Amino acid sequence: MFYYFIILAEPFIIKWLDVYVMMFISITYSTPLLLKFYRFLKSWTFGGDIGKLIISQFLFFPMFNAGFIAYRYFLLGNRDVFDIYSQVSRVLPLAQKTSWSFWIPQSYIAIKYIPHDFHILFGSLCAFFWNIIFALLLNTHH
Repeated sequence: MFYYFIILAEPFIIKWLDVYVMMFISITYSTPLLLKFYRFLKSWTFGGDIGKLIISQFLFFPMFNAGFIAYRYFLLGNRDVFDIYSQVSRVLPLAQKTSWSFWIPQSYIAIKYIPHDFHILFGSLCAFFWNIIFALLLNTHH
């Protein structure tokens, strides 16, 4: 959690290309995949709420984040597959740890306390703040 404050405390310049890329990724990658995944997760019964949390955070999201980072590098102009793999391998461990520190509490709160009809709204609100944190994290390790 402290890492967010370190990132946000540093002065930064808005890179509009990165903002547009993050918006494009949200429309073409994140939203379609997450809608399908959460539809699947709604029907998951094994392990109850904790089972859903484990499935989402430790099986689905590491692959999702790797794809997100790779797609971002591709859209920013990097077309070398080996270079993208190298960058994802370098950035993913910290990105995943930061992701867990943000999304595990969010997921637990959503599963436990937020009515199912409001999961998308709650998730979208949290995703707005997460995208800012994630973009800053990726820009500091670019």
